[in-house]
Amino acid sequence: MLNTVLPALAAMRRQSPGADRVRARIAVVGSVAGFVPTPGAPAYCASKAAVDLWTDFDSPPPIPC
Repeated sequence: MLNTVLPALAAMRRQSPGADRVRARIAVVGSVAGFVPTPGAPAYCASKAAVDLWTDFDSPPPIPC
């Protein structure tokens, strides 16, 4: 993930914001394995949990309605 997302983030930061003041968006598709451990797949579950936590950390806070 880091080999693909970090270069994309760098390119997005170089762009000028659009009319909505947003440079770009990244959609992350996860797995329930990041939330519920699965016997026999600890590395897979840990990697999915890491992706979930990393995207939560690097994203801006939600805008209240």
